[in-house]
Amino acid sequence: MRKVETLTIFIILAAVLLCGALLGHLLLANAGNGRLAWLLDGAAIALVAIVSVGVFSPNSPIFGAVISGRRIGDRVMALTFDDGPSPDTTPRILDILRDAHVHATFFVLGKHAERHPEIVARICGEGHEVASHGWGHGLLVFARPSAFKHELQRTAEILIACGAPAPRLFRAPHGFRGPFVNRVAGRLGYRLVGWSKGVFDTALPGANIIAQRSREAMRPGAILLLHDADGNGDGDRSQTADALPAILESMRERGLEAVTVSELASRQNPPRFSWKRGLIGLGAVALVATLFFEKSSGGLTSTLAVFAGLNLGLIGLAVLANLISIALKASLWKVCLETIPERPSVRFIHVLSAVFVGFLLNSVFVARAGEVARAVVLRRRITRQSGLQLPLGAVAGTIIAESLISAAILVSILVVAAFLVPGLPPVLAHAIVALLVLVLAAAAVILVAASRTRRSATVGARGRTPGRREQQVRDRVSSLARDLGNGHRVMRHPGAAAVAILAGLGSWFANLAAIWLTLLAFGIGGHAFAAACLVFAVSNLVGVVQLTPGNLGVFPVAVAVTLAHGFGTDRALGISFGVGLQAIEVALGAGLGLLFLAAEGLSFADVRAASVRESGATPARQPAPPDSSFALGE
Repeated sequence: MRKVETLTIFIILAAVLLCGALLGHLLLANAGNGRLAWLLDGAAIALVAIVSVGVFSPNSPIFGAVISGRRIGDRVMALTFDDGPSPDTTPRILDILRDAHVHATFFVLGKHAERHPEIVARICGEGHEVASHGWGHGLLVFARPSAFKHELQRTAEILIACGAPAPRLFRAPHGFRGPFVNRVAGRLGYRLVGWSKGVFDTALPGANIIAQRSREAMRPGAILLLHDADGNGDGDRSQTADALPAILESMRERGLEAVTVSELASRQNPPRFSWKRGLIGLGAVALVATLFFEKSSGGLTSTLAVFAGLNLGLIGLAVLANLISIALKASLWKVCLETIPERPSVRFIHVLSAVFVGFLLNSVFVARAGEVARAVVLRRRITRQSGLQLPLGAVAGTIIAESLISAAILVSILVVAAFLVPGLPPVLAHAIVALLVLVLAAAAVILVAASRTRRSATVGARGRTPGRREQQVRDRVSSLARDLGNGHRVMRHPGAAAVAILAGLGSWFANLAAIWLTLLAFGIGGHAFAAACLVFAVSNLVGVVQLTPGNLGVFPVAVAVTLAHGFGTDRALGISFGVGLQAIEVALGAGLGLLFLAAEGLSFADVRAASVRESGATPARQPAPPDSSFALGE
């Protein structure tokens, strides 16, 4: 089964499961079991999320342990080659490794080993490690355990017949694994292997790009994923061989020794105390204590009663409105991207995918890490499709332009609402002023930074000729200024600017409609539209700075306090509404973000590492203007 088929079936099954949970919710709610109905919903959503991570993340330990290169203190890393052997590329790679006195691990396909046993024999004879990649490169998400077992045994027989020792390592094609893969492989004596970095050499980006991506991934314990053949055809992998000398030279410069995966795993340090797990444990204790307190005070009963009486039809409409808001926000960003000169074509689905992946990271990390993530994902997609690398500065410029346009439209909508919507409390005026100050401050910072960047690029040192190093710095600054300017070109195209403004207006109005529908679903009907306008303003104000991942806990409290202060809404009802509003956000944004992440062929660790790397390498990081934490559009 191929990648598209696997993803399609998985999405259909997830949708069927969630629809079944919704039907069960309705039946239980009608029978008076509201609490059990919500427990069923939570279990279904959690199951889909957990299985998605376990299936599509190559290093996920959910279904069993995976060698991923973590906890390695020695300055060693592993080079791995998948899908071989190939008569065109594998011998070249072996020649380069032999001349450099370096050993690697080859994850061999059984069908290719059967055709080229002499190459497998050479791999073993020159001291490299031979591991299994299965027989035919079919994905293992829905394969039967018996079929997978037969595939492993058949491949092992071929490798042994070629002169290799019995393989003890296995890597799943694309890293996709069904729940049984670890168990079946473990019974046959295999350990599963992931990777810390895939350089996407199969997209043929060029030897220089492959070497550059490999250099960026080098660290103690890294497992570099490369390819010496095509698992699904006769694709050219010569660029990987062309890049290998530069990769080995970079390893020597960094003092990193190449070892096999088995040796790398033998150097793994024992696990230390995990502060992350400790914090999660403390959070769980705090949650239990809070629930106990709420139960003893009667607050939990009233909160659960609110959820049990929800209007699910209105919730469904709110989810749809929120999805429309995200799509229009992606359209706004696409308009900004299309004004970059000499840029490759950008498809809407790829922009939408990047937006959802960005939201996924915003939901998990603080400091709005998703802003960098969506730029990284989109640039990677464009490079894979066209072979051209869009400058990061230009993409960052479009994100800044999109954020400024959205923020200006947001403030304009709230100002108009303050005059036209009856029943709005005075606190809305304070929120509008705060948002306006933040927008103006962000715009001022961006303008000053852009002005200083242009000045640094054009003004030379007086009375002397700049040295080589100084000239290189000036050239880089000049290039950055040009890229950022290209990202803002939407402001100079009246037609594109008009389309961007319309998309921004539609996005915000859909977002406002989603909040209004959610209020009605929770039974907050008095002055519902005025309350929606107030929550709309406060949610964006709170979303400027993420104090916790996805503002978890902060958002519901801010919404509850605002509704209580502005409209006298009951505390339990306000908190329930805030939790429900955020649950819609996470279920839609993070859930679809995981699916888009899998469709991009990336692991969570890949995007996180690339985002951190790009964020540290980009001199033009600016504070994000106010944006909706509910609209899922970073």
